[in-house]
Amino acid sequence: MSRFHIHSLLGGSFRGGIAPCSKSPNVLLFSDPERGKPFGYDVYEGLRPGGYYNFTGEGKSADQEPIRGNKAILEHRTTNRSLRLFVPEDDLQVYVGEVHLANPEYFLLPAPDKHNFERQVFVFNLQLPEHAQSLPLPVTNSPNIQNRAIG
Repeated sequence: MSRFHIHSLLGGSFRGGIAPCSKSPNVLLFSDPERGKPFGYDVYEGLRPGGYYNFTGEGKSADQEPIRGNKAILEHRTTNRSLRLFVPEDDLQVYVGEVHLANPEYFLLPAPDKHNFERQVFVFNLQLPEHAQSLPLPVTNSPNIQNRAIG
């Protein structure tokens, strides 16, 4: 499904990888580690063993903060919104399914920004639906993230 079609149905901004929706109670998460490489999103993002998925937060330079899209993810339960994960396949988006924040909900980890300066990023710890591991998901370059510092 095209991203345009997804946003036409559910709402949310076409820009960025985190899109809180205006037309539905959802927060759309668009994961694309390769496209996000200039902003350090490829360092951690992707499938991890055990049915977990690392999703890097919003913000291309300086330390990421719990605002805008990051805040929407952190507060999705209290705002009664579902987190919906998509990954790219050619020019389309594959719907992975509804995901949930696992324990811990996120890690704060170093990654380069768009100027190649080190900064702290949110790496959200998503629990995937059971069927998701059979999908062609990007695999993280950092599979042992659970052993890192927790935010």
